[in-house]
Amino acid sequence: LRPIAGDHAEPSWGDLAKINIIVSRLMPSNYSQLLSAFGSSVMIGDLQKIRNACAHISADRLADIRSLQVRYNRNSFLHPSDSLFWVDPASGDFSWNGWLYEMKLVSAAAVK
Repeated sequence: LRPIAGDHAEPSWGDLAKINIIVSRLMPSNYSQLLSAFGSSVMIGDLQKIRNACAHISADRLADIRSLQVRYNRNSFLHPSDSLFWVDPASGDFSWNGWLYEMKLVSAAAVK
């Protein structure tokens, strides 16, 4: 095995853009419904970036977290996992609850 050249070359985790590519190539009978559902996500990408920063702490991943701060209230952090307690300004709830709610909406739209 060879080591990964950099964190940019690591496999993707939870990347909805990659899921849409897979759906487009497989062309299941409900592909338009799946593309619509997965394309409706707004906040799930934030969770993906935060997960990656927690798993692979680096200057680049911390920069990713800093770029997300403007979308949330009470958005300070010492470790990327602190972002779980940022506040979504639209709902006034913790960020993790907004991410979970959006995942439920996207998954419901994918299987309706």
